[in-house]
Amino acid sequence: MLNASIVSSAGSPSRVALPLSFGFFKEKTPALLTGSSAVFSLAMLWQTHLARKGFLIHNIDCAIRFNTYAIAEEAFRLGFAPELIADSITVTRAFTPYQILDATQRIFHEPKRLTFILAPCKQFFDGDVAFDEGLYLLEKLVLLFQKMKALKIPLAIIEKNAYSHPVFSSAYAKIKRLSSAVFTLNGLPENQYAPTYKRGF
Repeated sequence: MLNASIVSSAGSPSRVALPLSFGFFKEKTPALLTGSSAVFSLAMLWQTHLARKGFLIHNIDCAIRFNTYAIAEEAFRLGFAPELIADSITVTRAFTPYQILDATQRIFHEPKRLTFILAPCKQFFDGDVAFDEGLYLLEKLVLLFQKMKALKIPLAIIEKNAYSHPVFSSAYAKIKRLSSAVFTLNGLPENQYAPTYKRGF
């Protein structure tokens, strides 16, 4: 398993060269990006760079984490109009465990797209979901991730490394163990990320 730490200093991340390509995610599936809530903003920046290279990206947004404005701002920063990649990035909203499982099942029919699943665990801990039911359904989600790994279907899991729910730590540990690559974002406050990249990223 590949482990990489993305560390920031004084509010600005260190320059890191990450192997962001469709081939990387296909080989290292699933890849886990974790840390504070800032990982969701960072995922938007990754998607902007990947879409600019011509890759097709789909998001399963489980907790209103997809941010069109972050993608647009990064596109402008890179010097191109966001409209040029509008057709390359799509999103499905999924707000219940059953919707998340259904959306995840559909990934098997689109193996040529790179899927980002944003905050997949949160809804399984919702107060409207019975404890045992949430645990059972979350196990089904982990099994789907394992199947994608075996089939080398490119998947990026974007998830915080901490929730207050007592079941989260064990579920998170399973996702982390099955991930072929783990990127951990350290040193940034919640919901803050200012990108700096090496030339050629």
